[in-house]
Amino acid sequence: MTFVGADPVVGREAVIAEMARRRNVPRYQDGSRPWHVLTNTYIAAQNEREATVHTWWMFFIVNPDGKSNLTSIGHYDDVFTNDGDTWRIQRRLETLIGRA
Repeated sequence: MTFVGADPVVGREAVIAEMARRRNVPRYQDGSRPWHVLTNTYIAAQNEREATVHTWWMFFIVNPDGKSNLTSIGHYDDVFTNDGDTWRIQRRLETLIGRA
């Protein structure tokens, strides 16, 4: 999995740890909160074993006064694989489109 401005994270356990670390930042030092919004998800190609999926994202900061600021937008390009019981993200590429 790749994140903008960071080295790729490789392996299921490493990805789980990185996502947990990111979720455990409920508020910044100034009291604002990160808000990650996913939208326009579509499956570009799929068969029984693999799917290519594209999802747009927006990242907001919600200030202590309740007002929010859009800080960046981008998209994920994912490849999911089916292990027989569950679809899992095999690869994720995050692309930053712009910053506000």
